Amino acid sequence: MRGGAHLYLAATSGIFLASLTGRVGEAGPLLVGAAVGGLLPDIDLPPHTASPLERWIMRAARKSRVPALGWAVTAVIRLLRIVLAMLGTRHRGWLHSPLIPIGLAMSGLAAGGVTGWMLLGTAVGMFSHLVGDSLTPSGVSWFGRRVRGPFRTDGGADVVGFAVGSLLLLLAIAFEGR
Repeated sequence: MRGGAHLYLAATSGIFLASLTGRVGEAGPLLVGAAVGGLLPDIDLPPHTASPLERWIMRAARKSRVPALGWAVTAVIRLLRIVLAMLGTRHRGWLHSPLIPIGLAMSGLAAGGVTGWMLLGTAVGMFSHLVGDSLTPSGVSWFGRRVRGPFRTDGGADVVGFAVGSLLLLLAIAFEGR
């Protein structure tokens, strides 16, 4: 899946989780975490290209009229990506492991409060990213078994991601207030 589809699926997954907890009004940190988590696994892309997370942060910083903050954050991400490349991290390697969102979710539940919501949202976003990438022929390794789908990254996977995200959004509306 591409960045926009990952972001949409992560955000709608976060909204769905917030509706299940009945705390949609307090879900800001959860949704920010979900958006970051939805793009975070792709920081293992080669450093000579901008990752979807860097592009999203720069767009958000420009719209918020704080481009200097966007440049600073993306510079830190770029340095992290260079270090990851020097360590031999490959795309869809350990950053695409389901153990990371599981650990983040457990940390979020233990932490509670705003930090807990942010960590839980990041876990939900990363999990949705892994599910989306599992739809493609390259697939993702789930506990030692590579799961591959039939959908190309530049087309079908995005459509399926938007469809699943829209279904989650409809379910969130249906569950809200229960």
